[in-house]
Amino acid sequence: MKRSFTLFLLLSFIGWNGQAQDCLPPTAGDHLHGNNVRAFISGGGGLFFDGSDAGFQVPAPEPLHTIFAQGLWLGGIDPGGNLKIAAQTYGRAQNESDYFAGPLNEMGATDAGTCQDWDRIWSVFRYQVEAHLQDFADNGAIDNPIPEIMGWPGKGNPHFAGIYGFGLPPAEEGLAPFFDQNGDGVYDPMAGDYPMIKQSAVLPEQITWSIFNDAGGIHTQSQGNPLQVEVHLTTWAFNCSDNPQLNNTIFTSYKVINRGIEPLDSMQLALWTDFDLGCHTDDFFGSAPELNSYFVYNQDNEDDLNCPSGVNGYGENPPVQAVTVLNKSLTSSMYYVNPSFTDPPAGVTDPNTAIEFYRYMTGSWRDGTPLTFGGDGYDPSLSNPVTSFAFPGDPNDPNDWSAYSEELFSPADRRAINSVALGMLPPGGVVEVDFGYSFFREEGADFLENVTAMYAGIEALQGWYDDKFETACSLAALCEEDCVWAGDANADGIANHCDLLPMAVGENAQGPTRRGPYNWAPRDGDNWTGTQNNGANNKHLDANGNGTVSFEDFFLSEQHYNLTRPDYQAPAARIPGSTGTGAGLPFPSFNF
Repeated sequence: MKRSFTLFLLLSFIGWNGQAQDCLPPTAGDHLHGNNVRAFISGGGGLFFDGSDAGFQVPAPEPLHTIFAQGLWLGGIDPGGNLKIAAQTYGRAQNESDYFAGPLNEMGATDAGTCQDWDRIWSVFRYQVEAHLQDFADNGAIDNPIPEIMGWPGKGNPHFAGIYGFGLPPAEEGLAPFFDQNGDGVYDPMAGDYPMIKQSAVLPEQITWSIFNDAGGIHTQSQGNPLQVEVHLTTWAFNCSDNPQLNNTIFTSYKVINRGIEPLDSMQLALWTDFDLGCHTDDFFGSAPELNSYFVYNQDNEDDLNCPSGVNGYGENPPVQAVTVLNKSLTSSMYYVNPSFTDPPAGVTDPNTAIEFYRYMTGSWRDGTPLTFGGDGYDPSLSNPVTSFAFPGDPNDPNDWSAYSEELFSPADRRAINSVALGMLPPGGVVEVDFGYSFFREEGADFLENVTAMYAGIEALQGWYDDKFETACSLAALCEEDCVWAGDANADGIANHCDLLPMAVGENAQGPTRRGPYNWAPRDGDNWTGTQNNGANNKHLDANGNGTVSFEDFFLSEQHYNLTRPDYQAPAARIPGSTGTGAGLPFPSFNF
């Protein structure tokens, strides 16, 4: 046994081309914040968890979250019958990972330098794309190149290597998505090409893209053997003037490519999701197989405001958070229990080995017991029928099987595993799976009425997706003059420590509220009465748009610290060796 484990470690560390695979766990991260959702996007198989805290904030900028962490799980079997697994959970907190940044070569391998080069998230906003399109429409040429568009890692981008110092892989399957003006298959922003997703006819408010693999090192999360897959992750969000639901929804798309020399059979793609709907001790998990969805709702109509660990609850009439597979079928829906709050059977707790991860991905418990219909779904005697979906019933119907109807009210913290069966993935095979994450909180609706709203909302979302959102979203107009950039209180073009004094001086000033999102993008806002000493209107002091200048506005200045407007010009140095901008200075810390 000891010899086998040593051999496993050696094979995991040595690539198929004989080169040591010594990539470090990815560290890159950015935020998708194109509407009311502010989601942390990390450069690997995990999402929404920054290593210490929840990163799916809705409605931003309120300090409330519906998801603590999410991880991509992939599993398959090689021709020799060997199980291959990559599964991410909370590894970012311990600097552990089953995934590594960057592409794989033709032998399904990589190296530390490649991983380091690609450890980043590319992001572009609609205001940048529209400025690029206006520039090109003016004379058929780009006179004012925008860095985020020039450096977009679209296939064949001739400007990429000059910007980043390393080249793009050939990638016949494509890289970051883009609109190809002349149809030549190559991304060239100087020819009018621009970042764009293929799933929509409507330009998203923000798009992010990253690339990662599972062959860069030892799988310290699952202890599984690598599949030699490359994954392209695209995320996006819309900002609509006429669709509140889409303004509370984000999307992810995983493109999985088998870079190995052998086929992978019985492939599964699963999302492991640690839902924390505000307070994490009173959540119920459910599935909606007919809608290819799973969701979280509160166990009663009061989300605990006095939650353990100081977590913020949603209070009365708590919302519902759903995740929907949009272009495939959901094939199983499982969960397991955090034993910190209860004393569950060992068979329903955290997986520790590759086969235990794969069992959860294929509709069984950790110990191999199949999921059964009724109760909590764990019945080693198999007296209940075997099923593939946990809690598929409507909680509003006491005759349906749901966590609510089963009265599973003891404090518990559950993790969901929801899978899509991919079947056979040959060498070079490609599969894409798209997801939508929707937040539902209807005015005046209680916790179960919000579940009802969710069912109707998911049906609408699927229709919009199938129609490429063509009639679902009228884009909010972009600001063109005296725009508010959330956190740039003095309107000097940069969010930094110089914004703190104007906010403090203007505390309690009031004026018209401003529509979100409250991100680093130009937003319209009606003028307030009064101006600052530099002549800037007082509307710029209100970072969170609630119509009152208060201490909470400091947080957005901190979030966007050192970000600049496109027209920002650094002031002349005031002392030798100083730029006078404050760039690089830490944001002041406060004790509350």
